[in-house]
Amino acid sequence: SSRAGFLLARALQDDLEARDEAKSAYSGVSMSPVAGSWWLAAVAQSGLALDGATDKPEGSFAQHAEEALLSSAEALVDADDSAAAARALWGLCSLGKAAERENLGEKLLSSLAAADAKSFSAETWELLREVKTAMAAGSEVTEEGEDAAPEGPFSSEAWRQGMDASLEAERASFTASTRPEELRGALE
Repeated sequence: SSRAGFLLARALQDDLEARDEAKSAYSGVSMSPVAGSWWLAAVAQSGLALDGATDKPEGSFAQHAEEALLSSAEALVDADDSAAAARALWGLCSLGKAAERENLGEKLLSSLAAADAKSFSAETWELLREVKTAMAAGSEVTEEGEDAAPEGPFSSEAWRQGMDASLEAERASFTASTRPEELRGALE
């Protein structure tokens, strides 16, 4: 929406001003990595490209969007925030930007793989399930005609258990809601 575009432009203006004033505590990244992960997810959900996500796609803020948001995601590689790293990874995959910055998506995934999976939140597991699906969709097709499953942490027991539990919780929540009836009604 135009309101979100305005808010992103404002955040980018603050980011540019902070970069002009001095280097921040995030090694030159003035937008916080967590805020950047939220903005990446918001832009990905909007369906817009990074350079078209502000309310004035032709302006300097739009040109700065990709730099600011990718720098914020890059700062999450060494951060201790699995939810923000998973959110940024999901946003990068959704926007087709995971290969940017020398494969930033793989760096974030490796960082998550090194973290304690038992500490992951429900949001982190939900995002990782979607990342796994996105990575499988972009992978090679096997001889049987199916997408090859992403390897790495997705094949570990801890990650399989976490994603299975997340899926089961989502199913239970959906079943307990009125949404199934609403969908049936809409299809009739």
